[in-house]
Amino acid sequence: MLKNRKIVYNYFNKEKPVEVFEIKNEDFNDEIKKDRILIKILKAMIHPCDLGCASGYVNGIILPSVAGFEAIGEIINFSNELKNKFSIGQKVHVCSTHILGKWNVWQGIWSDYIILKKNQIIPIPLDISDNDALQLFVNVMTPFAMYKEMNLKNSDFILQTAANSVVGRVMIQLGKIYGFETINIVRNQESLTNLKESYGIENVYLYDGKNHNDIYFSIKKKYKKIKFVIDAVSGDLGKLCWKLLSPDGVFFSYGALSNDHNINVDIVSDLCRDNKTMKGWSIQGTWLRQKSNNTKLKMIDEIWNLFRSKKLILPPLGKSFNMEQFKEALLESMKPQKNGKITLNINSKKT
Repeated sequence: MLKNRKIVYNYFNKEKPVEVFEIKNEDFNDEIKKDRILIKILKAMIHPCDLGCASGYVNGIILPSVAGFEAIGEIINFSNELKNKFSIGQKVHVCSTHILGKWNVWQGIWSDYIILKKNQIIPIPLDISDNDALQLFVNVMTPFAMYKEMNLKNSDFILQTAANSVVGRVMIQLGKIYGFETINIVRNQESLTNLKESYGIENVYLYDGKNHNDIYFSIKKKYKKIKFVIDAVSGDLGKLCWKLLSPDGVFFSYGALSNDHNINVDIVSDLCRDNKTMKGWSIQGTWLRQKSNNTKLKMIDEIWNLFRSKKLILPPLGKSFNMEQFKEALLESMKPQKNGKITLNINSKKT
């Protein structure tokens, strides 16, 4: 029997999602059954989705629930029949919606220990850094899967909001690797300058909430055909991007950072005449359930190779907090300007 800490919530709160989280201590039954692996969680990401879960926006959560979407851990025990497939101390990536298979119920991972099946983990190669492996799913597979779904070709143009996010930065790098062009919208001058300098690009636009017309005409004049939009903001900026989308184009909506969940669509002009498509994008809600394990594993291998070759470089992580500081960590993650993604140290030293 092990002593276990876990961060849980018993109810949802859309207005104050941070308030629903609490830490609990328990005795943890570490008995290993067939095809099971005991994992000690080391470090976890904090994603906007974690607050979305606490708000009640994510499917598959049965209350009460353990929180947390994505983490890395190490194997500390496994059933006998797995002894030739895994090793003690081996590092693995874990996800509450299990990348392989067809997940059904959310299984949160902000916990000292968790027992999973062999197909509910992704082994981490020895030559992949913890910080890269930690961000495998949300920050990297999300844009990579969108790229695959869009079937982008050389010289295709996509317009993206939240371009300074990790997802946005990965998409910029994927464009350089695979030959498509990104048009990038950010919300402050520092982000604009940083993206231009980091990736040697000029197609970055500053949106301040008032310059709708300036951005619209600047982009419309320069880019004749925008086949795809990927939008994490919604609201007024989402509406602007929907307007800029070319006829027959597809709009991938994967968030509402503006807290405005609505984009007006003109059924006659936008859909019937221009044949635009509005597509909700939830990698865990739809993509994981639709794709085969072979497709997922092939993508993961591609990502590991991009890390190895240094073609894909993730921004440094931001502040890290010990598990007992989870509320402070959540509040820090909500700040619009921060130096990198926030992490929770579950069983690793604070860095």
